Amino acid sequence: MIGLNAPGLTCWLSYDPSPKRKLPYTWELVEAPSANGEFLAVGLNTMHPNRLVAEALAADAIPELTGYATHRREVNYGTNSRVDFLLETPDRARCWLEVKNVHLRRTGTLAEFPTASRRAR
Repeated sequence: MIGLNAPGLTCWLSYDPSPKRKLPYTWELVEAPSANGEFLAVGLNTMHPNRLVAEALAADAIPELTGYATHRREVNYGTNSRVDFLLETPDRARCWLEVKNVHLRRTGTLAEFPTASRRAR
C-alpha cells in the first residue's frame, strides 16, 4: 500500500458483523493526495473491479468491448488458469479479459500493478 498507508489520510470502511468474517471491517477507499495537491479516492477493495467491469460490459459502456454476444466470468483455460472474462460472438475473435485493481502510482500518470512491479530475486 505504498503511499496509501500514511498517517492522517481519510479511510473509508464498510462494516459487516457476520460471524463468518475474520474481521468486521473492510478497507474500501482512501483519500490520497495527487501531484496537483487534490485528493483522489483510491479504491482498495479488490472485490469491486470485476463487478464494475461486468456492469460496464452489460451496459456497453466500454466502446472497445461492445458487440460481443456473451460475457462469461471466471473462465478456465489451460491446465490451471482462469481469466476474469471471456467475450464471445460468432463473427469476431474471442476476447480474453483480465481485470486488475491498480492502486500504485509512483510518478506521472503511469499506474502499476504492485506484484508486477517487484524485481525478480
